[in-house]
Amino acid sequence: VFEDWALLLDWVTQPDSLAGKLRTSEPIDADTHKAWLKRFLGSGASRLFIVLMANQPIGQIRFQPNEDGVFVIDVYVTADRRGGGVARSALEHGMAQMTENTSPTQFQAEVRIENTASHRLFKGLGFAEISRTNDHLVYERKMTARRA
Repeated sequence: VFEDWALLLDWVTQPDSLAGKLRTSEPIDADTHKAWLKRFLGSGASRLFIVLMANQPIGQIRFQPNEDGVFVIDVYVTADRRGGGVARSALEHGMAQMTENTSPTQFQAEVRIENTASHRLFKGLGFAEISRTNDHLVYERKMTARRA
């Protein structure tokens, strides 16, 4: 996925993406982004999935463990593909894959207060609100692998 660095950089520096971030509010330069991506991909436990539609990249989902081993989720879908269930489908698939490798698996999402679409997304996927600040909510869900 490192070869997708330019695409990922383009997505993360879109104004709508930056508006939804809690920790990144300014555009990121290419060298900083590439260094971050190398660390992320080299961490072992982190996962990044490029979301495809008709073999075209339209977004990404990322799972990054925090200090407690809980996978923090980051989601981005291009503006022209939002509202059709793409994020929900991609997250369901990604969480299922993550759960196959580590079960039980705990997931969290930090969502800005004003991001109503993401609140609907995570609530619709069975996430429960576990905390709230003046600018964001934290949702959490624990999953176990399905056994055939």
